[in-house]
Amino acid sequence: MAVLIIIFALILEQFLSSFHRGKIFVLFIRYSNFLRRKLDAGEAHNGIIAWLTAIVPVVVLFLLLHLLLAKLAPVLAFLMSLGVLYLCMGFRQFSSSYTAINQGFQTQNLETSRQALAKWTQQPTSELNENEMLRLMIEQGVLDSYRHLFAVMFWFVVFYVLGLGAMGAVLYRLVVLLPQRW
Repeated sequence: MAVLIIIFALILEQFLSSFHRGKIFVLFIRYSNFLRRKLDAGEAHNGIIAWLTAIVPVVVLFLLLHLLLAKLAPVLAFLMSLGVLYLCMGFRQFSSSYTAINQGFQTQNLETSRQALAKWTQQPTSELNENEMLRLMIEQGVLDSYRHLFAVMFWFVVFYVLGLGAMGAVLYRLVVLLPQRW
């Protein structure tokens, strides 16, 4: 069942816009920033409490919803897992950057590739030659593929096999998202 969900999520990833993801994650970031302002007084244990308070309720909510749907309507649990996995993945977030850089290389327009690579990697690229740009593009592609696709799918499968639905994908995405924002 997990394999079917992954296949359908990858299909959705190719045909649907990622516009909805941004809205959902903005809500979580606002919620977590509120908790951080209220709970984090600058000491390590305060940060841990803020982190746990931000992540645990969301993950438990998804878990309880999955368990309820699995008992009442397994098809709805399947659809929820599919939707959650789709929202937690983000392959298309960087594939357009990769395509823009690649097209610049194919048309021998290194300046276009250089600008797209700098935007994607958030690193200066003006001093890089073509081989260094290719190396950086491959490194960033592998890193982003891991972060936005393979790690999400891995944790989804681990928790799904344990009967916990899409909780693994949610947990992974939130655990990675908080340090980026905090």
